[in-house]
Amino acid sequence: MKDHDFKNGLNKALKNGMPKAQHEYLLDEHHEHAQVAKEQQHMRANAPKVKAQYFKEHEHAIRARGDKIRKDRRRFLELMSKTGISSGMLRAFPAIAGIVASREAFAQGSTKRAVFCYINSGAPNGFWLPKSATQMNQSTEHYAKVASVCNFREIDAMVTGHARASQALGSRNYGQPTMDAIIAPVLSAITPFTAMFVGSETAGAAISSSAQPKTNPHAALNDYFTGGGDKGDPDFTYLKAFEAQQRAIEEIKKKLSASEKERLLEHTAAIQKLESRITKIMEGTGVDPATFAPTLPAPANLMLPAQSGEASLRVRMLEHGKANVDILIAGLKAGLTNFATLQLGSEQGLWKTYGVNHTGGFTGDAHGSVHAGVITADKVPISYIETLRYVSQVPVYFIEQLISNNGPDGKPLIDTTVFAQVTCMGEGQDHTTPNAPFIMATRMPGFKTGFSSKNQSQNNDGSTYDFNETIAKGLGIGGPFKSTNSLDLLA
Repeated sequence: MKDHDFKNGLNKALKNGMPKAQHEYLLDEHHEHAQVAKEQQHMRANAPKVKAQYFKEHEHAIRARGDKIRKDRRRFLELMSKTGISSGMLRAFPAIAGIVASREAFAQGSTKRAVFCYINSGAPNGFWLPKSATQMNQSTEHYAKVASVCNFREIDAMVTGHARASQALGSRNYGQPTMDAIIAPVLSAITPFTAMFVGSETAGAAISSSAQPKTNPHAALNDYFTGGGDKGDPDFTYLKAFEAQQRAIEEIKKKLSASEKERLLEHTAAIQKLESRITKIMEGTGVDPATFAPTLPAPANLMLPAQSGEASLRVRMLEHGKANVDILIAGLKAGLTNFATLQLGSEQGLWKTYGVNHTGGFTGDAHGSVHAGVITADKVPISYIETLRYVSQVPVYFIEQLISNNGPDGKPLIDTTVFAQVTCMGEGQDHTTPNAPFIMATRMPGFKTGFSSKNQSQNNDGSTYDFNETIAKGLGIGGPFKSTNSLDLLA
């Protein structure tokens, strides 16, 4: 819609009774997104030049990482040739390939993993940073269950407004690689997948320079666990491939150790259970008791009817997010990858908090909770807080699953995995960059492994670039990273 048509329509609605506050909000939103579109168009036009300059500056580090990746792959191929398992079977059945890749990782003595979780719209100033492991703030109260492994940091998001979500994953400019593109190939040189990337309600600007998230859990299961691709009904496709995978397990059982065979059988049973749960979630016939306890809303009240141009119902953010976590955890457990990304929303914040009884009855989307939500008499942005608190249950669940599930080596995943929660801005209400909420959680040697909480966003004391590049450094990923501040995240 042209700018003048939109404004004329909005002014007409105002004359016909639209509340003035709503008129001003919609006008501001339209102007904001128009400006974002102009900025993004300019950055895209300049991206090839920026990209070429980046690769020229980092040529040595890129070549060194490539040499390491090729060395790991050659060693893996030598091991694979000794197993007697055909390369065709490994390509067809990623879970079996994961077992072989894990065997190679054991031979090398250690495996390192990383997972990133993105949440849009930052956090309200003064209502996020915890005081201690037992004194959470209003927006972070759910993290009390996992605070013992969490390092909370308020840092500078660097890019004002909605112009560029990719800085959340450490890209310093449009066209430059995000941190997943740098880390994943090194950590997952021999696994079936370089990375796993899933998302919930992700329409909007990309957070990754290398991929788009899979937003259909059925298709993600099918793609990642059977190598099948999303063909026809992913439900039936997955079941057929699942049966074939079980037959393949029988074929290779003599070539696996007893512990490897047992782990693979346990994994396939877990995937079968996960497939059933996701089917119920996407059909709207089941709810997760842990999500809405103690009172469970009717499934029909948790679905948003399809909007113009949409082919299906909008998802229930919390359940959809948890199902995506389960997919990623299963992939890490099976050795399918050593790097995963979960994107919760986009910088547009179009998702809603189904099932939340908001103070003041707010019913808008996540972006609306930031700019047009209820603010209490004592100036508490309660809708913003409640929306962030709602979606934060997903990363908390992610960390819980890392703690309670073992990797292929039999150790809790949290001991070999660094969890990084990132965002695209600081204070969402005015789109400023300071006090952006980031979290690192791990028990991996080399990183801070206990609770800590610090504001390091003032006076250039810490940025999203520092955070992301520190994660890479802690994992031993080489490169001439510009950041000199580790945000006190390394041991």
